[in-house]
Amino acid sequence: MLVKSQTVSDYEGFQKIIKNLEDKGESAVLIISGSRDETGKSWCPDCVKGIFFFFVNNKPFYAEPVVEKYLSTKITKHLNLVRIELEYHYFKDPKNPFRTSSKVRLTRIPTLMFWPGIKRLEENECGNDELLDLFFEDYIS
Repeated sequence: MLVKSQTVSDYEGFQKIIKNLEDKGESAVLIISGSRDETGKSWCPDCVKGIFFFFVNNKPFYAEPVVEKYLSTKITKHLNLVRIELEYHYFKDPKNPFRTSSKVRLTRIPTLMFWPGIKRLEENECGNDELLDLFFEDYIS
């Protein structure tokens, strides 16, 4: 499996995963988005537009994210993916540690970013194949 994915919903869980990866000398790609309800739909309209992309009978179908499809079809090297799915009020809180952290500096979702690093895509950029190619250039052939 080239892409190993883990999901968290808070900063403490994120820190545990990152510490574990750093202890092994590994990096990660973070995808930060709004949490989803039981149907798989995110509360975040930009997450729906930026990540989810296809329709069935003229209704949006939320089961196949653009980023996940991209990862499953184009990635050719081992990659750690950390999905951070934030509840609405947690994301909006100005004291949210993802916002206040000097290493994350979250302002918009969805956000894709390398950890550690500053390379990132935000909002609708996450659904653009050309930008995804540039973002993941070291992981595709």
